[in-house]
Amino acid sequence: MAGITQCFFEPGPYLELVAFMRKMLDTPARIIPGILPVVDWGALQRFCVTCGATIPDALRKAMEPFAEDRVAARRAGIAYTIEFCRKLLEAGAPGIHIYALNRSTAAAEIVTALRLSGHLT
Repeated sequence: MAGITQCFFEPGPYLELVAFMRKMLDTPARIIPGILPVVDWGALQRFCVTCGATIPDALRKAMEPFAEDRVAARRAGIAYTIEFCRKLLEAGAPGIHIYALNRSTAAAEIVTALRLSGHLT
């Protein structure tokens, strides 16, 4: 059994879901975290309102100082997303699913960074 999660922005909910599924199922489930690259603070806020996702404090602190600077916000968001993915993979996530949403360059940057750090092969 395998599944891909809706996007989220901190490891806790994913780890809780995995633990819950392990308790509930006789066979282990492969739950792949769905990752939305953070590249635009305003777009992220609108997206979260639309889909009901929450923005964790750590992400808010990383992005708010750059709300008016699109280049710096993108840089901070990509760095946050890469570190978030590293934490998930180190915690045992079997891989990641990137919701690129027409942002293939951001997705490629994230995958490249994770490959270079040895988190993805």
